[in-house]
Amino acid sequence: MGVAPHELRAYQAAHEQGRLPVRVDAVLGIPARFLPTEEVERRLDQYFGPGPGFGNDWLRIGGLKLVVQNDGWWAYSPEKLRRIVAAANKAGWKLVFHVASGHAPEAVEAVLSALETADSQVPIRGRHFSYEYGLGLTSPEHIARASRLGLLVAANPLLSYFGVNAAATTLTES
Repeated sequence: MGVAPHELRAYQAAHEQGRLPVRVDAVLGIPARFLPTEEVERRLDQYFGPGPGFGNDWLRIGGLKLVVQNDGWWAYSPEKLRRIVAAANKAGWKLVFHVASGHAPEAVEAVLSALETADSQVPIRGRHFSYEYGLGLTSPEHIARASRLGLLVAANPLLSYFGVNAAATTLTES
């Protein structure tokens, strides 16, 4: 998931035609789950296309999206995720994480551990790394770690409602 090249071209055409009524900070999807870890690291290191922040006030590339876990299936092992996050962070990319299963503490742990490792190499605070919807981000420990990293929760009104509601319930019961 994330914006594919043909979708980015459609946004660009809409912008050029004056038909883009909202600002778009597009996150690119990368096919990292289908490639060996070393190949993903090499491609991130050698990438020479438009990078983070490329664009203008109305349409720009905002980063890369990684679907870590979705409805029970895992896209990456924790080790592969750690290495991809470190390589992307080192290359200057902002990352967006998708963990769609509402009760996935292992996936949340994998994301936070990968981010902590990457942060020890190149700080991520203030760079707008984000966790989509807040699903699974419910334990007080995970919320505290995400906060220390400066990790944002990206809004999706319906999914955010369920994720934030679960987190609020967890915090008020603690």
